[in-house]
This record gives sequence, structure tokens and C-alpha cells, in this order.
Amino acid sequence: MDKLSDIYNRQTPIFNSKVSSFCEAYPTIETLNLEVKEDSGGLGRAYPPIQLTERKFDPIVNCHNSLCNRGGINIGRIIHNKAFNKNTQFEETYYCEGQENTRSCTHRFVVTATVTYKPSESDSFETS
Repeated sequence: MDKLSDIYNRQTPIFNSKVSSFCEAYPTIETLNLEVKEDSGGLGRAYPPIQLTERKFDPIVNCHNSLCNRGGINIGRIIHNKAFNKNTQFEETYYCEGQENTRSCTHRFVVTATVTYKPSESDSFETS
């Protein structure tokens, strides 16, 4: 069965360009410390947490459910939205994007992050 990363890697990027680094994808972010905890959605199974940083980053976290097709979460999309709003800390639960036969996968992902941003040019202007 395909996982979300398989689908992501087969997609043609918009405007035929893929970013080659975290800094290129998220130019306003200076540091990122992110943890992803997956659980089986109340079925009693937990998985080791995944630690991501600006130096060790993968935009997709796959679901561990062997019955799940196209499962996981798109961390890249989450970070893009948080960076757009300049969120510095967050903890949110996301449900797996995959399918288990004809129903949605029950796995959940708790994403906890601390983000610092590079100073912008407008931050350097002093107001009188």
C-alpha cells in the first residue's frame, strides 16, 4: 500500500520546481523544534515520537498503520501555515489523511513545535 510520502514524491511540483532545502522552503524560519507523536486513535498502540528540526526535516510523516493506504500527515503544509501566521509555539492534533479500506484511518498525530523567525527588514527600523 502507498503511504503519503509515496504520493508526495510522485507529484509534479507547481511550476516544475522543487525546493532543495528547508531554508529555501521556509525562508523566514530561523529554528524549528518539532515533535510528532502518533497513536492508533484509541486502540491502545503508541509509536516512538519523531523529532524534526530545521536541519533534519521531512515534509511528510507516514502513518504506521499497515492497513492504511496513502496515510500520514503533511508536516510541510502545517509549517507553511504556521509560518504564514508567525506562530512561535503550537500543539495540535491532526488525523491521518489515509484510508483503511472504505473508512478513514483512525490514527492521530499530535504535533508540538517551537519556532523562531529571522528578523525581518521591518524589524530593523526604529520608530521615533
